[in-house]
Amino acid sequence: MTTLLLRNRFWWTLFVLWFALLFWLSGTVPRFPEGTPQGSDKVLHFLFFGFGGGLLGGALLCGKRPPGDGLAFLLIAGGIGLTGVFDEFHQSFTPGRMGNSIGDMLADLAGGIAAGLGCPPLFRWLRSHFSSTTTTTTTEDLPES
Repeated sequence: MTTLLLRNRFWWTLFVLWFALLFWLSGTVPRFPEGTPQGSDKVLHFLFFGFGGGLLGGALLCGKRPPGDGLAFLLIAGGIGLTGVFDEFHQSFTPGRMGNSIGDMLADLAGGIAAGLGCPPLFRWLRSHFSSTTTTTTTEDLPES
């Protein structure tokens, strides 16, 4: 399991699944319980897109040559921000939904920014913590024939 956390294919797979879930959710009409405070959907946007940014961060930062912190921040925040714009555009074609909400896009971007700030130190810690606990076999470890 620990080596799985260090493979970018694992994180890319999760990101693609997250994006598919986003696409499906974007094409449905949400039903909030009676009395839900106005604007609480922005918190959901922030959390959902922050989670997606974490998955994107794992995909980028667990590669063989991870980008530096600044570039990782730009790629994660920018990628999630653009995904938020796509989400709102997609919603504009869904009956019963109003797309192109600036507030939703800003909440999505804020989630991406949070992920962009948090992912580099988190995945640096994961690499240092789990890389030292995994074992690799070298030719010196093999029995002589």
